[in-house]
Amino acid sequence: MEKQGSDIEETLQDAKYKNKCVSFLIKNWFMLATIVGVGVGFGIAFGVRSVQPDSVTITWLTMPGDIYLRVLTLTILPLIASNILVVIATLEPKKNGKISIIGMALVICSNFVGSLIGTACAAIIRPGESFSIYVASSSVTQALSKVLSFFLRSLASAFISILIFGHRLCFCFEATRTAQYRRIGSRILTGDSGSNAPLVGSGLSPSDIFKDMFYNFFPDNIVGVTIYQYRTEIVNYTTNEKVGNSTRSGTNMIGRYIDKYLLFTYMFDFTGVLFCALAFGAAANAVGTVAKPFVNFFEALAATVTKLMSVFLLFTPIGVCFMVVGSLLDRQNIASDFVQLGLFIATVITGLLIYFIIVIIVLWIASRKNPLRLLKYSLEPFLISFATTSP
Repeated sequence: MEKQGSDIEETLQDAKYKNKCVSFLIKNWFMLATIVGVGVGFGIAFGVRSVQPDSVTITWLTMPGDIYLRVLTLTILPLIASNILVVIATLEPKKNGKISIIGMALVICSNFVGSLIGTACAAIIRPGESFSIYVASSSVTQALSKVLSFFLRSLASAFISILIFGHRLCFCFEATRTAQYRRIGSRILTGDSGSNAPLVGSGLSPSDIFKDMFYNFFPDNIVGVTIYQYRTEIVNYTTNEKVGNSTRSGTNMIGRYIDKYLLFTYMFDFTGVLFCALAFGAAANAVGTVAKPFVNFFEALAATVTKLMSVFLLFTPIGVCFMVVGSLLDRQNIASDFVQLGLFIATVITGLLIYFIIVIIVLWIASRKNPLRLLKYSLEPFLISFATTSP
């Protein structure tokens, strides 16, 4: 009898252990499948690289990842706009006004601090520019030691810079194809004929950056805000024509023209969408019951887009797999790219670590309780923030 009882107890423990494993796999299948997709993508990429594929093969292997990003981007705009509009339209200022203001201020402050930390870390570490490692000229051990020492120095420098020079911001703009130009100013520099001296003052000024921000925040076309956004672009060109009466020893001067254009690029603008959603939501809230069909439409739109996005997200493992394949097939120097990738990961982790320390300190000061007890509930948000590189 005792033996049978012990056997039953062992069987129950084994079943309980198996149930825990099964429940863990069921609960985390999406994350595990995505990790497997990344590994499969690396395997496919290195296997295909060994046979030196042509451009057609690379195009078709890259296409599934691009399509995955396109269908996700398709749902982002209506999802954000509809949810913001519905929330603002159904808000009761008397009951929820104070809480809403505090919540909005918290979101703005947290995003500002996170952006500040991320920008400072990227400006200090510079993950895309710091190294160019060639396997033939340096060993793997030397490369790893360089990366480790550079990461430790960058971690200390980033933390000190956040404390001392946190107010300094860097703005980066990537080149995009444009559809329309409007000239808003120009100036001319002169120099010797054939001179290779760099142009001075050819970058965007803080005035240009804030001007673009206000142009985009207040759109003039509710449909156009979903298609394009305004940006100021600097156009430099050189001419051998004589500039005014400038001469030196009877020789004409090179005219270096620096033109500023206000252009719109084919890229939807979130700030304009935010303004439209807030404005129309507030107006619908003020109108009251007359705007109920209007609000119901956007509630249905939000539910529909959410369902659509949940279906698209099921293809994340496949999409991530081919995104990895496409990224690796386009690279020429894999060793250097992996070093840059490691520095990029170090940049993200550094930003998250600094932001985590700040949040923990603020929570402890505000509540006088141990905030570390919340860590067991923070695994999924941390993974999301790491995956989206958003401190």
